[in-house]
Amino acid sequence: MKKTLSFICICLFIIASVSTSFAKIQKLEGQKAISANANLQWIDTGDDTSGNRILTVGFSYFPKDFLEAKGNLMIMNVEAGDEDATIYSVMGQCNYNFFKPNTTVVPYAGIQLGFSGYDAGGTDDTSVSYGLQGGAKYFLSENLSLNAELNYLVTTIDPDDVKSTSLLVGMAYYF
Repeated sequence: MKKTLSFICICLFIIASVSTSFAKIQKLEGQKAISANANLQWIDTGDDTSGNRILTVGFSYFPKDFLEAKGNLMIMNVEAGDEDATIYSVMGQCNYNFFKPNTTVVPYAGIQLGFSGYDAGGTDDTSVSYGLQGGAKYFLSENLSLNAELNYLVTTIDPDDVKSTSLLVGMAYYF
């Protein structure tokens, strides 16, 4: 998994490096975006820490240049010893964009809240998840950005809280 994520990061870096004209974003207000991210995630269950594969797709709306409302669907495959587990989450995010007109990079920070489901070895459960995230959007054109995000999420599964830290790398299309 680390090799796959490293390969994706290197490819995205090369694409960004060879492009000759990056967009200078004038405004985000009123725009919508569809995004997809591949993640490398570390989960701390209290007993041990493990890495997992995860895919995230999202839809964003920007009511103001500095404000982003986002909905995400995350699907994760967790390798836990001899068993595999599937975790799915539906999250709402609110991000503050540190936006300046005529910029190529837009850093952001935000909060998230949602529901998660867990299915492993015939056991399933649902829970509440909450957390923080921060990252940056690097605009290749007015309609396309490379995204990188560090995401911290706490999922309440009785009787413990499962804490996860994710590095998300992906792209977004704006319309």
